[in-house]
Amino acid sequence: MLPTHFSIAHLHCQVVYHRSEKKLGLKYPHAPEVTAFLRLSFPELKWSKTLRMWLLPYSPSLTKELIEYSRGKIWIDLKTPSSNRLETNPLKKKPKKPSEWLKVALSNFEDKLRMRRYSENTIQTYSDCIKTFYIENDHLMPEETTTVEVENFFTDYLIQRKLSWSYQNQFINALKLFLSIIPDGQIIEFYIKRPKSPSPLPKVLSAEQITKLLAGTSNIKHKTMLSLLYACGLRSGELINLRISDIDKDRLTLTVHEGKGKKDRVLPISSNLLNLLRVYYRSARTVRYLFEGQEPGTKYSPRSLALVMKQALLREGLEPRFTLHTLRHSYATHLLESGVNLRIIQELLGHRSSKTTEIYTHVSTESFSKIPSPFDRLNLKI
Repeated sequence: MLPTHFSIAHLHCQVVYHRSEKKLGLKYPHAPEVTAFLRLSFPELKWSKTLRMWLLPYSPSLTKELIEYSRGKIWIDLKTPSSNRLETNPLKKKPKKPSEWLKVALSNFEDKLRMRRYSENTIQTYSDCIKTFYIENDHLMPEETTTVEVENFFTDYLIQRKLSWSYQNQFINALKLFLSIIPDGQIIEFYIKRPKSPSPLPKVLSAEQITKLLAGTSNIKHKTMLSLLYACGLRSGELINLRISDIDKDRLTLTVHEGKGKKDRVLPISSNLLNLLRVYYRSARTVRYLFEGQEPGTKYSPRSLALVMKQALLREGLEPRFTLHTLRHSYATHLLESGVNLRIIQELLGHRSSKTTEIYTHVSTESFSKIPSPFDRLNLKI
């Protein structure tokens, strides 16, 4: 409920141009009650993070209407019309530091996510999203966050930077979770339409290309890592977390502990792969993890692993658009082309839903060879 009166706020009012449209810009000290008061008669009031002010669609009579409505409540200070000099490029702004309340809130947020057993990667991603949102909207507190502020942020920040749909989705997930945890457990509802997700097919390497990739990798550690990713369809994080004890040489199996979704799974390994692992281990003699960094007992760096793949692709003249996850996609596709049941592939990959696994039916070329081409039936001389 709005207060019947409040201290007079000093409001600066000026004409500005935002995205080639004429606006009336309003600047005043952070005061949620003033914003709420103005929105009663001016519901189109929107915050612009690029101009660092509130904006209203300009009309010749707007200033007079604003003065009449605010009389006795807000002191209006009229400025001369400004030019596009306020249309600054947000990409060139110096990074801002989080306020003290935000640092405390983020620390509490991360602790609560750890208690809920979220992965460290997810915690870091969500924390970065929240920090970015409230640094860019430094006039806001969590309990004041509404759909309007979130939509403005998406328009002025995420979409302007052409960030991916998945990153936008992460922002929505992070904000909803943060707003349900931090303001004393008070769930704040906001609705924003999620971006339409594209449906790209997974990129796949042929068996010949993977042979070339692995054969051209002379470093035994690098070759073993890339071989394991393909031979078992592992995610890069699962490979990095592997311990020596996860390999059962008698049963020819490899156990993945707490993969995506905190699920364990057991995967078969071939005798050829086991021989490669033996050769590698005799030279590596790791202490804790199967693949370790420069310091004994520490995990191999995800960045270094990605660089291994990039260098291997460049060395063999393969497209740099392929990634470590391409090896997992290739594993699933090649299994499907070999006649392995889709349900088994789902278990091997650790997919929760069969719909996720079914995407590989769209990239497998095995069934294509059985489809007769109508072009071949034409009596056409070439």
